[in-house]
Amino acid sequence: MYPAWLPTPPDPGLTAIVVIPSYMEKGLLTSLESLQNCESFEGKVEVLVVLNNAENADESVKQFHREQFQALKAWWETQPDNSAIQFEFIYADQLPAKKAGVGLARKIGLDEGARRFASIDQNGLLICFDGDSIVAPNYLKEILTFFQQHPKSPAASISYAHQLEGLEPKTKEAIILYELHLRTYLEAKRWMGHDHAFETIGSAMVVRAEAYALQGGMNVRKAGEDFYFLNKFTPHSHFGEITATTVYPSARISKRVPFGTGRAMQDMLEGGKKWMTYSAKAYQIIRSFFDAIDSFYKEEKIVEPFLVSPLLQSYLNSIGFEAALQEIKSNTKDFDSFRKRLLRFFDAFQIMKCLHYLEAKGIEKVQVRETAAWLWQERTGEEVAGEREEELLLRFRGLH
Repeated sequence: MYPAWLPTPPDPGLTAIVVIPSYMEKGLLTSLESLQNCESFEGKVEVLVVLNNAENADESVKQFHREQFQALKAWWETQPDNSAIQFEFIYADQLPAKKAGVGLARKIGLDEGARRFASIDQNGLLICFDGDSIVAPNYLKEILTFFQQHPKSPAASISYAHQLEGLEPKTKEAIILYELHLRTYLEAKRWMGHDHAFETIGSAMVVRAEAYALQGGMNVRKAGEDFYFLNKFTPHSHFGEITATTVYPSARISKRVPFGTGRAMQDMLEGGKKWMTYSAKAYQIIRSFFDAIDSFYKEEKIVEPFLVSPLLQSYLNSIGFEAALQEIKSNTKDFDSFRKRLLRFFDAFQIMKCLHYLEAKGIEKVQVRETAAWLWQERTGEEVAGEREEELLLRFRGLH
């Protein structure tokens, strides 16, 4: 979308670029120092910060970024020489108002990273990070090691855990509820039988530069850009999960995004809402779809006998499932290829849409603890209904 932003060429041995979109991040330096203090690793890494605002942003926002841009450059000039990690800074201050947001800012940095790798003919790593997050000391080492050990992997998600220490009680309660919702949602997709259930957290994902380009790069959504982006890669048989290290996002409120962690925190802390999640009943309904995949493949008469709810049949009708199923059958030669094609059709996005459909039809959301306790018992056989949300969250954090 833009010409090159950085005048200096990359190091010929560059192996990874960490991209950080940053909007009014007062604690940004903490994130940068967290990366700078990582354990030693093999390779060379750039950290590329994209300060950004819309062309019509308040003057106070522009002034903050102008001053921060100069302060960051001055900070980097005072740091001791380190050939392994370098910091670069972009200030994108005239972004079109209709597109300005985290998606465009992330795209600017990732596109620049892809351009820099292309200039040295390297299929390096593009690592997505955020300016309110910190990392475990082994973060860079473990990411680079993973892709060295998995040369066919085009992309991966990275384990995360929101920062809980030092929070006010209401803030801590809110982020525990939201993270527990995210984790039960992920584990429920796995319990239902979807093969491509992975985390899609914007501050905790990485992709090879060539794979990034082949998939058309980052989108410019103002929220949810991470989900729609990584959803392109999760069906790949070599998509990875990096569980040997951890990203620690903050629990802050954000008014810039229409949904996601920041908006969820705002709704709970300023709106006084308890976070609700999808019910066991909704997941049980959708699981009947995945349980019926063998029957879809074998039977000529297609759907109705295999589903537990007419609501699911109604949803499948609304998305033209029977026609899609016939098309998939006619273009696959065996069950394995049929299943892969079918799960690309009924992917994570379709699961999310189906859950919204069921909710609109009366399958109401419930307290997060209720679904988490039910799912834990389904997964492990262990009853935990009496546990507090924080105890449940720690249990789910231990699942990989």
